Amino acid sequence: MRKAPLLAGLLAPALLVSCFQLGPSGPRETLATTKWETTKLAPGIVLKKHHFKNYEGHPQFVAFLEVDPKRVRIQLVKARKLEKTSTLAKRAKALAAINGGYFRKDGAAVGSLVIAGKDLGLRAPKMSAALALSKKGTPMVLRIEGGRASASQVQKQQWILAAGPQLLDKGRLRIDKGFAHELHRHPRTAAGIAPKGKLILLVVDGRNPKSHGMTCKELAKLMKKLGCRSALNLDGGGSTTLYAKGASKTGVVNHPSDNHGFDERGERKVGNALLLFRK
Repeated sequence: MRKAPLLAGLLAPALLVSCFQLGPSGPRETLATTKWETTKLAPGIVLKKHHFKNYEGHPQFVAFLEVDPKRVRIQLVKARKLEKTSTLAKRAKALAAINGGYFRKDGAAVGSLVIAGKDLGLRAPKMSAALALSKKGTPMVLRIEGGRASASQVQKQQWILAAGPQLLDKGRLRIDKGFAHELHRHPRTAAGIAPKGKLILLVVDGRNPKSHGMTCKELAKLMKKLGCRSALNLDGGGSTTLYAKGASKTGVVNHPSDNHGFDERGERKVGNALLLFRK
C-alpha cells in the first residue's frame, strides 16, 4: 500500500517541472518557430502579428510594421490637441500608423517634436534619445541632451521625435535609466532600425490576462531578436496603438487597454503619431 504514496512523491517534482516549462498556456513559443500572420499593406509596408500563448513565460500579443523607407513616406504629425492615432491616420489617408512620443494633457509634446525645422516640444531632462528621419529619408536613433535636439540635428533631419528609454545601440542592450515604468510590464510601442535601413514599428499589448505586456528589457530583447541594431521605446501604456487601413472596423490592429477589454475599441487620444504613405 505504500507504493502509491511513494510513486506520487516521485512524480510530484516532475509534474512541477513540467508545469513550469509549459507556462501559462502550453509550451513556450520562440520567434524562430513563430508563424506570423502576414499582410502586405502596400509596396514597402508589411504587417505581421501573432498572439503568443506563452512567450518567455507570458501571453503576449505582438504586432509590427516592416517598413522600407525607400518605398514609403514616413511622416510625423502633431494632433489638434489630442486625437486618436486612427483619427490622425484616416484624416491624412495614411496606409498605416503608430502612436508616437510622450505628451501632456493639453497635447504638448514632452521632449523634442521637430516638424518642418521647428521644435514644438517641451524640454524633458530624462530623455536622451530620439527617432529621426534624415533629409535623405533614412530613419535613425539619435542621442540628444535634456530631451532636446541640437540646432545641428534639427537642420539635418526631416523630423525628430524624442522618447525613451533607448533600448538598443549597435546591437547591444542600452536601456537609459530614469524612467519609472521601465521595470514593469506595460503595453509597449517601439521603433527600431533593422539591416538595410528597414524600420520596425512595433506594439505589444498589456494590462490584460490575454497579454501581459513587457518590461523595457524584455522589449529590447524582442527588438534585437527581430534584427534591430538600434531601437527606442516610444509612448506606451494606454497610448499603444497600431493602425492599418482595413484591418478592422476601426483600422486598429492591436487591443488598446483604456477600455480594459481585449478589442480594438479602447484607443486613447494622443498628442502625435507616425503615419505611413506610398511615395
